Amino acid sequence: MQGRRARGTLLITGAWCVLAVGLAGATSFGNMTVQRHRSVRGAYLRWGLGLFGLLGWHRRYLGKHRTARLWLCTAGLLGVGALADAFLLRWLVRRHNLGREIVRVKTRIRELEEQKTQLVEAHRFEEAALCRDQQKLLGARLRELSEGLR
Repeated sequence: MQGRRARGTLLITGAWCVLAVGLAGATSFGNMTVQRHRSVRGAYLRWGLGLFGLLGWHRRYLGKHRTARLWLCTAGLLGVGALADAFLLRWLVRRHNLGREIVRVKTRIRELEEQKTQLVEAHRFEEAALCRDQQKLLGARLRELSEGLR
């Protein structure tokens, strides 16, 4: 009888661990983790499944690991923070996605700079000019995204 009870407890604990890992919302490939675009629906799902924000799963989903740990240890700042997140979650998701896009654009600008330098050294000036034009367009996009964060 005790063996069955122990196995049942282990299965329930394992199911919660799988659910918690699945709710983290990241895909792992070896030692590299790729974060996908976050949805408001997914954030509210984690907020609701995490005892209405008390466990901080929604914050972990959005990459806010420190505050997720704080929410977990203090029951969502004694419920006040969890309740506030119910109203702020849409804004938090938007801000997270804008931040991810800004990082992606900055990375692409750096890649284009390196490519442009290599093209100039190889005396391929027309292609280098195209890289410069792409950098300008990405720079404008970066300014637009930065304005969206304010």
